Amino acid sequence: LPAQTDVPRCFGCGLDNPSGLKLRFTKEDEKTVSTQFTAPYDWTGWGNILHGGFHGLLHDEITAWVPFALLNERNFVTKEMTITYLKPAYVEQPLYVVGQLLEDQYNTPQKLDRAIRWVIVCHNREGERIWQKKCGRVTMRPLKPKLPWKQ
Repeated sequence: LPAQTDVPRCFGCGLDNPSGLKLRFTKEDEKTVSTQFTAPYDWTGWGNILHGGFHGLLHDEITAWVPFALLNERNFVTKEMTITYLKPAYVEQPLYVVGQLLEDQYNTPQKLDRAIRWVIVCHNREGERIWQKKCGRVTMRPLKPKLPWKQ
């Protein structure tokens, strides 16, 4: 997939953020998006285990890229995030994060409310699941943000 340019300073995938992750995503098929990331040694928690908070960055980013890349949906923000950890991940070891679309439907004939469900899995290079999450229904409506300078 091409790099996201709508928000160039996005910490997860923006190319213009010098401190960011600069994650790149691949559309595996019509229902699947993935990315790969290797955490640096400085992100260690206990021992060489990746600090748990950094999983949240990866989780949040793939959660956004499922509707963004697969459905061309731009009107959303993270409302809630829960991660079920299954085993430790280690710094300096590649992680593979995959988001798979499960459901996409409109709740109204006017197509104002869109319900989307997907599952996210993170695994190591051996294919062992590190964490996973089924994302509940997310309703998104076209937003017209009120900008303070345009009231």
